[in-house]
Amino acid sequence: MIGKVIPLHSLYPGSSAPLGDPSDAALLRACAQGDNDALAVLFDRHHRSVQRVLQHTFALAHADLEDILQEAFFEVHRKSDQFRGDASVRSWIVGIALNKARHHLRSTARRARLRSIFGEYVMVAPQRSSATPVAQLVRQENLGHLAAAVARLPEKQRVVFVMVDVEEFSGVDAAKALGLPEGTLYRRLHEARKALRKALTKEAPDG
Repeated sequence: MIGKVIPLHSLYPGSSAPLGDPSDAALLRACAQGDNDALAVLFDRHHRSVQRVLQHTFALAHADLEDILQEAFFEVHRKSDQFRGDASVRSWIVGIALNKARHHLRSTARRARLRSIFGEYVMVAPQRSSATPVAQLVRQENLGHLAAAVARLPEKQRVVFVMVDVEEFSGVDAAKALGLPEGTLYRRLHEARKALRKALTKEAPDG
């Protein structure tokens, strides 16, 4: 389970993360300068969000999710001097994690198991003051249908939907993380929402 992920700061005893409440960009700069505890702070801030994006996009088994999550943050550490600030640090980290997950799936025989594994998860949107499209769908008591419908989306639509409507990345940040023009991202998001509305309307019980 995710709780068993090795705390990254425990791998680097004797280091000291930046004092106070530094920005994500400051933490990356500290990583690039050899302050390894800064990575632990980034991990604590963002690993749950990265975990949810990976889980809902690829429906990874728990053991695979743990491995990819740690590999992604070690890659963040290795590439910390390459961050250019043209998107948020969180979206940059998610982009690295998505690439790690795709490589993992290409190099194994797990692709055929994605849909069946995805059925173990139910997507629950956190309560927020403003209702996102996914929150509205959740209120319709269609969680089971929603999970199945999202699993059937093409990967390109699924990852955009999860990032924007579930994790509430901005369109700019999601596009940067995925390496897409914003117009392409919004087109895929529109297609994903349209497909989900159609699927849920079709599968809704008569009443």
